[in-house]
Amino acid sequence: MKIRDLFEWFDDEEETLEFIDNGGDLLLNINNRPPKYVYRSVGKEEFDSIQTTGVISPSGFYGRTHVSAVPVGGDGSTYKVLKIEYNRSDKWKAKSASTGVFATTWEDVPANRIIATIDPSIVKLKSSKLVTMEDQFKEYQER
Repeated sequence: MKIRDLFEWFDDEEETLEFIDNGGDLLLNINNRPPKYVYRSVGKEEFDSIQTTGVISPSGFYGRTHVSAVPVGGDGSTYKVLKIEYNRSDKWKAKSASTGVFATTWEDVPANRIIATIDPSIVKLKSSKLVTMEDQFKEYQER
């Protein structure tokens, strides 16, 4: 099974499975190219605010907006997962954390860059299949 089969919402030839932290101002994927899309998990309150204001605003707590290279979510607090068209003018930057590399911006991102909303239950289901596939592959490699 291919990753594309698990994440059917990827419609580009080269999926952005991970960002790299190059320390620069340009967000790049592991293929050393800007991603086509970034993903943000939001609660209902933030989703409603985006619809009202027309922008994805940095959070009051962190002062920035966090996104990932692949759809994540599916826990009880996620209302929707947003598929956002990457645009360099939004000033996304890679940020490393113990869980991997994600991207942040301190800018308002226009809501018209949201090209799809994904139900978090689908993300959770497909993510669990990916984890299972990865575990099976590691097990195969160890043989």
